[in-house]
Amino acid sequence: WVGGGREVGRGTHYGVAEYEMLEIENCEAQQEMLVELKAAVKQLDTKTLRNLRVMAGLCGSRWSRELLKLLSGAARVASVLAGSGGSVLVHCNDGWNRTPQVVALAQILIDPYYRTLEGFEVLVEKEWVHSGHCFAARLGHAGKAAGEAPIWVQFLDCVWQLLQARPSAFGFGEPLLVALADAAWACRHGTFLFDSPALAAAAEARERTVGVWADLRRRRTALLNPRYKAFPGLLKVHFKVEDLQVWGGLYLRYLNQDWHEPLPPDPLCPERAPGEEAREPRVSDSCSFKAPHVAA
Repeated sequence: WVGGGREVGRGTHYGVAEYEMLEIENCEAQQEMLVELKAAVKQLDTKTLRNLRVMAGLCGSRWSRELLKLLSGAARVASVLAGSGGSVLVHCNDGWNRTPQVVALAQILIDPYYRTLEGFEVLVEKEWVHSGHCFAARLGHAGKAAGEAPIWVQFLDCVWQLLQARPSAFGFGEPLLVALADAAWACRHGTFLFDSPALAAAAEARERTVGVWADLRRRRTALLNPRYKAFPGLLKVHFKVEDLQVWGGLYLRYLNQDWHEPLPPDPLCPERAPGEEAREPRVSDSCSFKAPHVAA
């Protein structure tokens, strides 16, 4: 299963393997979809009928159709791996955008461990952070440079859609996903500041910044799903575009806000109570932390 690339001579190179295209758009198109989503959200007002029309448009938007591609692709991969015991090769042009989206979602469907709070942390670190997703470039931390794309928040949106479909199968709830989206944009954690583990190591990120998971563990109880009932094995889901919902808990908070700024108060950085010990030092909110250049 591959993304938007086109391989030449597929019969020669893939042999007896079954070859499928997910037709997932490139990063530039993904960014355009986010801009469209933001523009539609800003049309919402106090007129109920107008809001209903806008929301109906959002549910059938390019953004929703792209979520459907990711969720359907992940379900297909999961069914081959867990259902028929086959093997799957997933790849896109570079392997750190659409690939982690599909692979991480498939693992959530297959393994109940990744549907727990601890397991989700392991999954994100394994498939996103240590696999070299370009967080700095994709999140726009270096300014409005080429390469900005909502790959990370799109993945979180897909997980949220799974939560809506099977709410009791997950050990965590929406607050975790919102916190991770906010943290990625806020530039407070070394987890989301770099384009590769090599750059993070060269910048001594582990020593000089706070990881997002340290902050999340402090509020673990608030992130757990009280309706959770462990569901063993493969989580079977089937979506149509009309089944997908607008993630109001994230997008609809930003009617008059910049999406790259978390709403106050920052859920990961609550105000200290009188007498409370100071928190660990963290990087500047302005994303001024500069990583040295590391040759490939």
